[in-house]
Formats: sequence, C-alpha cells, structure tokens
Amino acid sequence: MGRRGEDDGREGRLMRAAVSSIVAAVTALLASSAASAQEWPTQPVTILTLLAAGGAADVLGRAVGEALALDVKQSVVIDNRPGGGPH
Repeated sequence: MGRRGEDDGREGRLMRAAVSSIVAAVTALLASSAASAQEWPTQPVTILTLLAAGGAADVLGRAVGEALALDVKQSVVIDNRPGGGPH
C-alpha cells in the first residue's frame, strides 16, 4: 500500500512538471508573436545595384524600389556600386 502512494506522488510531480512546461512554452510562443508584430522596416530600405547608374540594372532597381516603397510604406534608396558584380 505504501508503494502505491509513492507512485501517486511521483505521477503528481511528473504531471505538474509537464503542465509547467506546457505553460512556459505557450507563454514563450505568445511573447515571441507579440515581438514579431512590430512594423517592418523601421529604417529606409537600400537596394544595391552592382552596375553603373543609367543601365538596365539601375532602371529595374528603381522600378522595384518604387513598388516596394508603396508596399512597405517606407523610403527605398537605390545604391549603384559599379564593379561589385561577378565580372
């Protein structure tokens, strides 16, 4: 009879530990979802083009930048850096 009582105590401790772990996991999940709800981006977005200004890459980068700026409601800067490509 004493052994049965010991088993019940151990099962109770295991159950409390499991419930505590679940509560901690749910709390962490809720906290992380609240943190990820921040607005993005918080600073201007920079698009790098690796060819000279005025070329096709520059024109395409500016077109993408305009569409992105409208979508994220943040300024987008096109940064031309010739010579940075794989040539």
